[in-house]
Amino acid sequence: MGSRPVTDAEWDSLSPDFPNLDRSYTFWQAPETLSYNCIAWSMGITWTWIDPPSDQNSFTLLYKCLGFKPCAENLGTVDGYALNGEMTHASCLLGTTWSSKLGEDFRISHPRVGLVGGILYGDIVSHYCPATTSWSLPQDLELEPASQEVVQQIATLADSIKTSYPELTNNFDTLYAAWKGTWFSTFNMALQQSSAARATGPQWEAVVALGPTVLPLVVAKLTTGDDAFAVQLYNMLETDATKRVDPDELTTYYFLNNQAQADVTLFSSDVSAFNALADLWIQDQSHILRSSRSTDYLNHDSYNRLVRMGKSAIPLIMERYARDQEGWWHELMYEIVHQRRSGSMTFHKVDLFAYWKDWFQNPSVSQASSS
Repeated sequence: MGSRPVTDAEWDSLSPDFPNLDRSYTFWQAPETLSYNCIAWSMGITWTWIDPPSDQNSFTLLYKCLGFKPCAENLGTVDGYALNGEMTHASCLLGTTWSSKLGEDFRISHPRVGLVGGILYGDIVSHYCPATTSWSLPQDLELEPASQEVVQQIATLADSIKTSYPELTNNFDTLYAAWKGTWFSTFNMALQQSSAARATGPQWEAVVALGPTVLPLVVAKLTTGDDAFAVQLYNMLETDATKRVDPDELTTYYFLNNQAQADVTLFSSDVSAFNALADLWIQDQSHILRSSRSTDYLNHDSYNRLVRMGKSAIPLIMERYARDQEGWWHELMYEIVHQRRSGSMTFHKVDLFAYWKDWFQNPSVSQASSS
C-alpha cells in the first residue's frame, strides 16, 4: 500500500499534538508497528526500536557511529528534535519530502517543520547527513539471537519457578500485563520514542516492587522478541552493573532488540555460573555427610562464592531449594539476605522452607525481613 492522504480520524489524532502540521502536505506512508521507531527509520533501519539518547551529545555520538555527521541545516538529511533539553525524535529526508515514524504508530510524510512546537517532540535542534558520499550502514549491527540452548535454559528455569512458586508467578504475570498495557495506552504514549517513557506510573512501580526475585521471569519475556521494552525492568531489578549493558555500547544499549539479546546472554551466563557453583557445593558437602555441625556444610570456597553472587542469585537459589528442601539452602539465603550467618543450632527443615517460600513469594514480607 503506497502513500495516501491521512484520514479524518488520523488527522484528528495528529493535529492536537502538532499545531504546525499542514494537512495538505501530510500523508500516511506505512502502518503502525512496534518493529521500529523514528530513530531507526531515520537511519534506514526497520528491524529494531532504537531509543533516543536523552542528551544531544550522546544522540550525536549514536549517529556518528552509524556513519552520519553533524551538518548545516541546508545539508541535513536527518533532523534531531528535543523538548526541555531532552532528545525526543528524528525525522529524515525521503526523496523530496520529510518522513517520520511516530513511535509505534503509523509513518507519515510531512513538511520539515510540521512536527515542531508540539508537546511531544519539541523543536529541531540538530542536523545530520551521511559522512561520505558512498555512505551505507555498518555491517553486523544486529546481534545474533540467543542460542536455542540458552533460550531453553531460561524457559526451564522460569517454568520450574512457576511450578514451585505459583503465587509469585501469578502475581508477576498480572502486574506485568498491567504495565505492558500502559505502553501504548494513549495516542500520546504511542508516539513516545523512548522505552524509558514506559518506565513510570503506578503499574510500573507495582511490578518493580516485586524485586529481583522475578528476574528469571523478566528474562523469559526478553527471549520472546515481543517485549523489548522489558529491558527497562531488567535494568531496574538487576543490581549488579556488570550484568547490565553499558550505555557506552551504543548499538547494543540503544538498539532494544540487541540489548534484550545481550541481557539474555548475560543472565544465562550468571545462571550457568550459579549452577556450576551449586553443584560444586553439593559435591563438597558429600565429604562430610556424617558431620553434626552445620558449619561444616558451609565452610567451603564454593559456598562463599555463592554468597558473593549476592541478591540477584536469590531466585536461582530458591529454584534449587524447592527441589532440595533437605539441603542447606536456608543458610545460604540467610547469609545473602542478612549479610551474616544465622548462628542457629537447631534446624526444622520443613518450617524453614515454608518461611523462605513465603518470604520469596511476598515482597512485603521480603522487604521487612531484609531490613
